[in-house]
Amino acid sequence: MDSVNADSPDAALLAPPDLAAYRRGNTGIDYCHRIDSGRPGPTVLVNGLSKGDELCGLAAVLALLDAPPALAAGSLVLTLANVAAFERFDAADPAAAKFVDANFNRIWRDALLDDPAETALEVVRARALRPLVASADVLLDIMSNCHWRDDPSAWRDPPLLAFIDKPAARDLAARIPVPAHHIACDRSPGGGMLYEYGALGDPAGAALGLLSESGPHLSPEARDTGIAATLSLLAALGMVDPDLAEAALTRCPREPVRLYDRMSVPVARSDAFRWAGDFRGHERFARGEVIAWDGAEPLSAPYDDCVLIAVAPDVPKGTGAGHLIRHVSTG
Repeated sequence: MDSVNADSPDAALLAPPDLAAYRRGNTGIDYCHRIDSGRPGPTVLVNGLSKGDELCGLAAVLALLDAPPALAAGSLVLTLANVAAFERFDAADPAAAKFVDANFNRIWRDALLDDPAETALEVVRARALRPLVASADVLLDIMSNCHWRDDPSAWRDPPLLAFIDKPAARDLAARIPVPAHHIACDRSPGGGMLYEYGALGDPAGAALGLLSESGPHLSPEARDTGIAATLSLLAALGMVDPDLAEAALTRCPREPVRLYDRMSVPVARSDAFRWAGDFRGHERFARGEVIAWDGAEPLSAPYDDCVLIAVAPDVPKGTGAGHLIRHVSTG
């Protein structure tokens, strides 16, 4: 995928490609391709385009399709999820292409997918992809944090690697150096996210779900992070030569891996929610320190080394204000 010059002189944006050549794969499902080593090993599914505006995940998957890695074991399934939303992409308003009928990353519940009355385009697409997702031993969903054109001063969150917390997932994530900020997550209330679907989100299940929030949606750097995360994952599983992952990592900023857990999403209970400071993401708080006011009620840090990410600038009643995570260690 090529880059194009942006309005800003110091920015380059990924350009939306023509996907016609990628439509017919070898799985019987449009835009889904399998690379098989012919030898025993895990099945790894790497997905892009959970949202139609997240070009970095799309670009990472296309890069892997254009130059397929030589697999020493197992199989690699590469999928493009919400192509219909992507086909609405307009560089003047990228966010309008997030989805057509429903957020693809909030519908992964069997009760919803099995309901014949549910005809949202994204639900129909999820039904088609479900056999591939259910057969994956490891799933990596390559997503992104924000739009390149967003005010940089309003966004400080670094790329993040989230995973459904279980011992095997912690061990695997520890061998993936990019993104360097790792969050061990519980399954979200009610489920619904792709990387936690079925056995992926079962604390006792062997399947492992990971999510790379790789950076700004349209940035080549976020694409490179997604590629490096994928190849590092495959190297950690013994599926590709570690030198292949190391070569991809040279294109990414490197820093010590930081592990977080206890993610929570405070929800405003009033229309008078306000932050206690000019927070832009990744601020740290001690236990009990006031982060925001919900009307007259304080929202305080529930633990030491509490970090605020994904700050919402405006928080109407009933909506999430951001995410709180706990810093556990730095490698």
